[in-house]
Amino acid sequence: MRKLIVFVSLFLGVVAGVCGQSSAPVKGNFNGVWEYKAPEAPYEYSTGKFIFKEADGKPVVTVKLQSGTEIKAQNVKIENDSISFAVTIEYELVKVTGKLVGNKIAGKASYSQGVITVTAEKSVPKAN
Repeated sequence: MRKLIVFVSLFLGVVAGVCGQSSAPVKGNFNGVWEYKAPEAPYEYSTGKFIFKEADGKPVVTVKLQSGTEIKAQNVKIENDSISFAVTIEYELVKVTGKLVGNKIAGKASYSQGVITVTAEKSVPKAN
């Protein structure tokens, strides 16, 4: 249980960092679904998705865990090629920060127990 809380916290921290809230719309480079990996996190949180979109002119980030659980990020900020946001998992605040490097996001998730490395790669739509 503690590993899960730690992973979720770190993951949310990374996601928060990537998807931070700003008055500017979500940049085209971030819009869409990103497959994330956090190898240091507990298995159930080690992979999932960051979903970036825009609502009412503001960036919105949703974290989708392997289980299918979706968590809406708070304090989403996007500035140039950097993102930040926060998510709460099992009463633990996880702050996520990241930077767009090529076609990938490199970042970290921070929580009360430490920091976890998080990477994400944009999903490619499947051809019909």
